Amino acid sequence: MEAPAAAPAAAPAAAAPAAPAARRIVPLFIVVDENMDQRTIDELIRVAALNDAPPDITLVVQQTEYDLALAIREAVRADDRIRYLTDFECVQFAISSVHNEPMESLCERVYQMQCFKDEYKLNDSSQQGRQLIEDFTLQHPGFLLAVEYLETSRNYISVRDLAAFDPCIIKTAEQWRIFLGGFFYVLQSLNPNIMSMRHGMSSMTECLGASFANYDSHVYDRLLHELLRSYPKNSRESFFLNSNSVANFLLSLWKPFLPEKVVRGFQLGHKVDGHEGESIRQLYQQPSPEASRQKLIHKANVFLHLRYYNQTIFSLDHCIRV
Repeated sequence: MEAPAAAPAAAPAAAAPAAPAARRIVPLFIVVDENMDQRTIDELIRVAALNDAPPDITLVVQQTEYDLALAIREAVRADDRIRYLTDFECVQFAISSVHNEPMESLCERVYQMQCFKDEYKLNDSSQQGRQLIEDFTLQHPGFLLAVEYLETSRNYISVRDLAAFDPCIIKTAEQWRIFLGGFFYVLQSLNPNIMSMRHGMSSMTECLGASFANYDSHVYDRLLHELLRSYPKNSRESFFLNSNSVANFLLSLWKPFLPEKVVRGFQLGHKVDGHEGESIRQLYQQPSPEASRQKLIHKANVFLHLRYYNQTIFSLDHCIRV
């Protein structure tokens, strides 16, 4: 009698279907002709659902900005002195460049900004920025009154009270780091996206009560030559309220070193409706100076977080022409 045939081996259990790999959504950024009006751009953004990630209107790049940013990136990569520049910063330098500025000049400004950050140990982070801005407001109480977003012009503004600035207290290396590093991060907070860079920063400076005690040539020279001449800024307008002889003197010193576009934006003797002849510090220091200082630090921190998020995600390689 034959042995019964062995039962067929059980088929292996079917493997559970693998979970689909998470789809990586790559943000896309739009390049537009500089003559395209804002309504058309808004409509393009509204209808575009590109790669599941609709483009951000604040990160739209104009064609001339895009072309120059690519050229800057290439030149920076070829410059052995410069370690790295993000694509976001390439666009910022492109927007801030004066008409027909030579590439050598642009690369030199990039290098000088790198040296500035190295000198004052600035790591380009929102965390460090918040701390240095807070230290800055404690070093000069009441000088920086506010940083704000202007909805109508889609740009950012800083508000200052010149009479509260005390240059004589800046003596030690750490005090210089707080002053210049804090000033740097205030500028960063006013440039959180490409749209705001294009529209340009605004400033409003209260001059009532200011005297020559608020001026020190060494402090202003270092601020101008170490930071402001190299920082990629596009200035829209600068309002000087209740401008006096001190303000006029300071502006006369700075004019030779500032781009013509910046100088054209100076508006001396500007008035704020309802506050003619009064300092605006009372308007901004409500309900108390300390409460307004904390509000300022919070807003600057929000703007810095937005700035460094955009700086992280933006890529010239992910731009498309529409």
